[in-house]
Amino acid sequence: MTFRSALLIFPVLLALLAFPPAPGLAEVTQIEVTVKGMSCPFCAFGVEKKLKKVEGVREVAVDMGQSTATLVAGEGKSLDLKQINAAVKASGFTPGALKITAVGTMSSGKEGEGLLFRIRGTDQVFRLVNMPDSLRDRLQTLARSGAAVEISGEAHKHVDGLPGLEPETIEELDR
Repeated sequence: MTFRSALLIFPVLLALLAFPPAPGLAEVTQIEVTVKGMSCPFCAFGVEKKLKKVEGVREVAVDMGQSTATLVAGEGKSLDLKQINAAVKASGFTPGALKITAVGTMSSGKEGEGLLFRIRGTDQVFRLVNMPDSLRDRLQTLARSGAAVEISGEAHKHVDGLPGLEPETIEELDR
C-alpha cells in the first residue's frame, strides 16, 4: 500500500468509526410469548430472570395466570425471536405462541407467496396469513406505496420456510 492510497482510505475508516451503523434500525419492539408449563411463582421468577438477560430487553412482565411473558425493547433496540425462545427453553419451559409488534415494510411476494412483511433492519420476512379481504386490500395498497408500517399479530411456523404472521393491528408510520 502506498502512502497516497493510505491517505485515501484513512478518511473512509475515520467516517466509519465516527458514524457507525445505527443499531436501532431493527425493530421488534414487543413480544408476548406463551410459556407452556409455568404454574407457580417460582417458575415465573425463573422465566423472568432468564428473559431479562436477553439482549435489547428493557422490561419483562410475567403473567403466571395467563402463562405469558411480555418483553419490551429498550429505546433504539430490537428483540430477537430466537433469543426469546432460547431463554424460555433455558429456564426449563417450552415456548408457545408468539405475538409480536414490529416495524417494517410490506411487499407483494412472488406468485403464490401473497403479502410479505419484512422487519426493518433485518432479513426476517413473514408471510401475512388469515386476514379478512378488507385488511388484505389495505395491506396491498401499503405494499405498493413502500410505506413503513407497524404490525402486531401472532407469528406462526410454516412448513414452506417462511413464517406466517396473522396481523391484528396495522398502523402506517411517518418514519
